[in-house]
Amino acid sequence: MDELPNHASDRKGSSEFRAWVVRAGREGERVAHNLDHGVVSIGWDEWAAPDLSLFADRNAYGEYIDRDFQHHSLGERRSSRNQVWRFYHDISVRDLVVLPLKNHGTAEDWVAVGRVIGTAGCDPSQPFGAIHRRAVRWLASNVPKSAAPGELQRSIGNPNMTVFMPRARQAAEMIQDLADDHFDAAPVDAHDIEHDPGNHQFSALSGDEAGAFDEDGRFIEGATKKVSVVVYERDPEARRICIKRHGAKCRVCGIDFGEEYGDFGTGFIHVHHKTPVARAAKDGEYKVDPKGDLVPVCPNCHAMLHRHPDKPCTVETLKAIRKARQ
Repeated sequence: MDELPNHASDRKGSSEFRAWVVRAGREGERVAHNLDHGVVSIGWDEWAAPDLSLFADRNAYGEYIDRDFQHHSLGERRSSRNQVWRFYHDISVRDLVVLPLKNHGTAEDWVAVGRVIGTAGCDPSQPFGAIHRRAVRWLASNVPKSAAPGELQRSIGNPNMTVFMPRARQAAEMIQDLADDHFDAAPVDAHDIEHDPGNHQFSALSGDEAGAFDEDGRFIEGATKKVSVVVYERDPEARRICIKRHGAKCRVCGIDFGEEYGDFGTGFIHVHHKTPVARAAKDGEYKVDPKGDLVPVCPNCHAMLHRHPDKPCTVETLKAIRKARQ
């Protein structure tokens, strides 16, 4: 019963990611560890292979399991083959993972949802039950069960497997919606680095979007020499939720680049922090609420918001200025 059929809606093609459930022990023994360390882990410590990349496919790994672990039952060997291999090779970076919060938190706390940001690895220095692990960016750490449709609740509640795909139709999309609705406000960290175009990759956005400012709060644009700047890290999940909530249309002038330029312009928009990150993170970090702190604006209006003497002015102020001149 280890193999589950994949619905077409759960395979890549209908979306850019899939969703997986990764349980943290039968009784949730590793839930706290996984949340605290930003990982998912699967147990099976004693099944650690020297290097799973040495096996050509799942069957080759199964032959290794059958040869070296004959003291385990056939069912245990098949379960290890399928689920460990799935954890290492089928889950992809950018996929969503659901962590059931069994025996963790309150009775209403149901699952945590995260996005995979790293490949799988084996680290024997980690606690028992957590050596097989993948890095995860937790998006929502306590999604209540009452928020999920019944079909999704049932498909996530399988107690017999550690790693599996929910069987509900459109599971990935429903899980993404749950994560967005219960998104954990993310800290934005400020730190000094040397901006060297030969060594660092900076986004081809305005200085405000890329998060690069000089010490006077001015944007760094097209720097060709080594300078010292402060980089304010931006959270792509917060940007995505802002656009999902407000759309990709400028809140000042109303331009929609998809309507204006066609397919290649669809989705293009800047995201403006109502309180400048440089100011809000002056003491080290601040937490971004993507639904309340961010607003989509076009590059021109974005520049004018920051060029206004208020540095920046509000969206409402800039709209009033435009209206008065029409």
